[in-house]
Amino acid sequence: MSDEEEDLKRIFLLECEELVGTAEASVETIRGGGESEAAIHALFRAVHSMKGGAGAFGLERLAGFAHAFETFMDKLRKGTAALDEAAVDLLFDGVDVLRMLADEARDGQAAPPARYDAALGAVRAAAGLEAPPPKAEAPADFDPMAGLDVAMPAEPEIPARSYRIKFVPGPKMMAAGIDPLRILDTLKGLGALTAELDASKLPSLADLDPAVCSF
Repeated sequence: MSDEEEDLKRIFLLECEELVGTAEASVETIRGGGESEAAIHALFRAVHSMKGGAGAFGLERLAGFAHAFETFMDKLRKGTAALDEAAVDLLFDGVDVLRMLADEARDGQAAPPARYDAALGAVRAAAGLEAPPPKAEAPADFDPMAGLDVAMPAEPEIPARSYRIKFVPGPKMMAAGIDPLRILDTLKGLGALTAELDASKLPSLADLDPAVCSF
């Protein structure tokens, strides 16, 4: 990771402190019987911003939990899930785990696995997301080639090609439900990928709108 990317990551982790604070205040408003609709929207935006930044910097646990949590809150926003006492308790618990994961990303000390797994399972269930299939583990002494005498044909040499792509996401891509990071993931699947960020148009943190692509 370049020095510029490290600086952007540090800025994002500092922003996480503010976003978690916003999330906590929003849940307190909901529990206190305040304007729950506005509070849900504020909470959704905070978690959405955390998900996007965490995905950009490879913070998989934070991004994965934020994605499930955001999906659950989207059901609350649309009224397809009831904002009852159980839902509010889940919001409180989810925000607490988000803080732990943000601290984990900043300090490198892993959040308790049992606490994380239980909260993620509860949020995924409430969001209607299927649990990922368990990873099959082969025995330690398993050798897939044992007993086989197979001559593998040599792969034909293919001349290497490289492409330079300039990608400028439109400012309304996020509002349209399009995640620019998925485009980069797709390109990464085609071969080695080196990305360079032009941050010259990035606004200050105070002016940053997480719903707008500013690059």
